[in-house]
Amino acid sequence: MHVRRLATVSAIVLATLACRSVHARMGALEAATDRWGSDYYEFRAPSAEACRTHCNTEEKCLAMTFLQDPDRPGGTCFLKKQVPTTSLRPEAMSAIKLAAAARPLADAGSCIMSGRLSGDLQWAKRVVASDGTGTERGADVDKGRYSLTLPAGRHTVVVSAGKMSVVTTPPAREVDCTGAPIQGDFRIDRYDEG
Repeated sequence: MHVRRLATVSAIVLATLACRSVHARMGALEAATDRWGSDYYEFRAPSAEACRTHCNTEEKCLAMTFLQDPDRPGGTCFLKKQVPTTSLRPEAMSAIKLAAAARPLADAGSCIMSGRLSGDLQWAKRVVASDGTGTERGADVDKGRYSLTLPAGRHTVVVSAGKMSVVTTPPAREVDCTGAPIQGDFRIDRYDEG
């Protein structure tokens, strides 16, 4: 009987410690911060703290962003399979697992370039980076945003609209990828038939 009670108490203590250690892995909420991209699941949540707690319970979740609904309580929780770079967004709150912060999203020397597109987004499909050797990497535009992993080195980054040509401000971005995140926004000025 005494051994059984000791085993039960030990199991409760171990479960409590496990919960505390998992919770401790989650970083603090980052106010007005969006970590766009790398979503694997989204759902309606009552608060940023509830979203953070849900991310903490899933092994796959390395980061989260909560977007507050402007018209009603709660908002949308986006669980992330990687740790995207941050951008300023007043209605957003984000957090990362502290263990994930030590894991780079990209290989050493490479970087993440992300940004927003504004203007007429009807035909803007991709953001494409070329390294000058004919090698191109692209990322789809989703809800006016993109996130692109680039290897180390210099790249020319442009917006692509398939068979149409697109005029943007700036026309292109010359970036030097040295490992730090890069922010690069574009404004769509007009489209010309190809």
